[in-house]
Amino acid sequence: NFTNPSQNVVAAVWDLKAESGPALRSKLLCRMGRALLKAGKVDAAEEAFDATIRTAEEALNKYGRTNLDAKAINVLDQSMADATLNKTDVKRYRNETAEILKFCAGLPPNVAAKRNGAQVLLHINNALTLTPGEVELHTHKVHLLARMKRWADLAAHCETFAAEVVKLDGVFVDDIENLNPFPAVLPAKSLPADFFDMAALDAT
Repeated sequence: NFTNPSQNVVAAVWDLKAESGPALRSKLLCRMGRALLKAGKVDAAEEAFDATIRTAEEALNKYGRTNLDAKAINVLDQSMADATLNKTDVKRYRNETAEILKFCAGLPPNVAAKRNGAQVLLHINNALTLTPGEVELHTHKVHLLARMKRWADLAAHCETFAAEVVKLDGVFVDDIENLNPFPAVLPAKSLPADFFDMAALDAT
């Protein structure tokens, strides 16, 4: 296939810049991985972090640091550092969920809650700091608090989660409407998204 040499030159030049090519690709991949992790899509997040590191390393090996724009090198290095750090969060999440399973293994839910509820709750909370958008974990927490009869904590958690979801009102419209994680939930009428943020400020 015939390729115009000038097109190759232009492509190479763009590859050397911070705002395009591998530098931009690695930055976007890392951000996508972080978003996936927060949503609880841990395997997909790890794949994005691996792709970030691979993209940055391939660019540095292909062009060398002497040929790349200094800003591009900074972006590539930062992307690799961020991806590596985020991969430790993936590992931490898996460790936390492994502990949850360990304390629940072989026990009926009510028995597990009575015997090991405090430990399970601790690990669920730790996991949720890493994947705050993982609905399944929130569901497990609600069921656990109910079995532990911690009704005030259960109500507080549901209300706080609801306030977080309110922040998504009006976001998933038009061509991204099908991505709405709660399509059956109507926009809030009484609960403001910053209700608990303001409550925390009022308490200080």
